[in-house]
Amino acid sequence: MAMRQFGKVKGLPRPKTPEDWHALHLKQKNVLPRIQELRLEWSQRGPGQTGIRYFKSHQVPSLQYWNKELKVECNSTADQKLRVGDPLVTVRLIDQQETTLNVAEMREEQILEQLKLLNDQSSP
Repeated sequence: MAMRQFGKVKGLPRPKTPEDWHALHLKQKNVLPRIQELRLEWSQRGPGQTGIRYFKSHQVPSLQYWNKELKVECNSTADQKLRVGDPLVTVRLIDQQETTLNVAEMREEQILEQLKLLNDQSSP
């Protein structure tokens, strides 16, 4: 079964015009000006990986839309050596400080809240 993608709502047509896409992105407006780069790492299998996979497909498109200079790197692996506790989000702030978050067993909304906290804590 394929995972739902950003912009697809069951029973509704996919947005086609830039205005439709903008209206869709307005529903998930998250501006994180202090975050420069995100690196997502997870395994395609195993428990504790679902939240980061959903975060990548549901939240990252809007984050990139509202934060044009945000770089996002995604690394998924089918390697079974990754176990629970291994899905990671590495955040680089504009002052070059790096923080790694262990996002095992977190939902996509919880991961986004952690990023917002990091953004707010780093504000001057």
